[in-house]
Formats: sequence, structure tokens, C-alpha cells
Amino acid sequence: MSPKKNNQELFAKIQIGKNGITDNVVIQIKRYVKKHGMVKIKMLKSFMEAHDKKASADELAKRTNTRLVCLTGFTITLEKSPRSSGKSLKCLKSLKKPMKSHRQV
Repeated sequence: MSPKKNNQELFAKIQIGKNGITDNVVIQIKRYVKKHGMVKIKMLKSFMEAHDKKASADELAKRTNTRLVCLTGFTITLEKSPRSSGKSLKCLKSLKKPMKSHRQV
């Protein structure tokens, strides 16, 4: 299965709400990544009202010793750090190719 397919089929398994990034959330993410190699995290609106999503994604990656794969909307995708997994995934947005114009000049 291709990495792109893995990222698309993965459902958000962990949610971060108004309590924010707690130690329990970090432990839960570490366990999930250890077992599955990758995790999608959904940030709820109650969390987003008081936090910056990019800074939160970077903090999660740092605290869980993972690599930020993709940040799209309210969803963060993390995978095992490159040192431990050996392969990396790209964000779906970066895989999209720009459309070519069919107009001749």
C-alpha cells in the first residue's frame, strides 16, 4: 500500500479538546504511534479558539518524538521519527500537481 493511500485511509483516532495537550494525550499518542506507526489527531473547535494550530502541531511532534507529516485544517498527522522508521510520507496537499493549461501561446 502506498504512503499516500495510508494517509488517506487513516481516520482521526485521537481528539484534543478544551483541556489541551495534556500528559495523557501525549501518552496516548505515543502508544498509538508505537503500535501503528502513524496517527491522525483531530483538534476540536474548543481547542482551536485558544491555540495556534501550527505551534500545537510542532509541540505534539516534539513531545511525542514523532515527525509532523501533514497539517490540514483541524487535523494533524504524525508518524514515527525518520530515525526509527526509515521511510517518510508527504502531505496530500504537496502531492497534488498543478494543472497545466491546454491553451497554446
